[in-house]
Amino acid sequence: MIEYRISREGQRYFVWNGRHICSSRDPIKEAQAWVDGFDYNFDSVSQAVVLGLGAGFHVVELQNRFPHLTVHVIECQSEFICPALNLHDQAFRAEVLLTETVSIFKAQSRLKSILSAPYLVLRYAPVCNLNRETFGEIGNLLTGRTIEALKFQVQKRQGLLGKFQFESLVGDANGSLLSIKDLDRAMSPQSNHQEFHLVRALRELVV
Repeated sequence: MIEYRISREGQRYFVWNGRHICSSRDPIKEAQAWVDGFDYNFDSVSQAVVLGLGAGFHVVELQNRFPHLTVHVIECQSEFICPALNLHDQAFRAEVLLTETVSIFKAQSRLKSILSAPYLVLRYAPVCNLNRETFGEIGNLLTGRTIEALKFQVQKRQGLLGKFQFESLVGDANGSLLSIKDLDRAMSPQSNHQEFHLVRALRELVV
């Protein structure tokens, strides 16, 4: 259940089933600190994928700070979407993708567009912690850090199909996150120079 409240600094926000998903003192200041906490070069990419919508203050702050970014928000809780949009009205310009399960995420028609250009994956912990497993798997898929996620990334990029030797990764990764060396080792020796540049682009996701 959504319940609207007023923060100590006078901002309107909401809680979900009695649980705070943003600061009850100053959600705007919290959002500013969230953006400041990322040591990324936001000017080097055109897109950001935010895991977790919540009350949306952090999304609006990200948009205001980096207006060149196209922001996509992944959210598992449908109850958050309308209240968050109502709180921010026209200040909220991001696209929200409701993905209640990993299977729904994989079937999203917008994925092709998202994966077509470099992006950053930004986790909003207060919301991701509500659905740790789902957000964790989606985060892995977006960053290509596991064998399953790497296969997903390759399947979504037709230029890379058949260019990876996944069997070279089995047994070496042992369920751990893949490294840049793993990606290099998995690249087919028959791949030409142009295809290698595609792998370089994929490697940029490994942060």
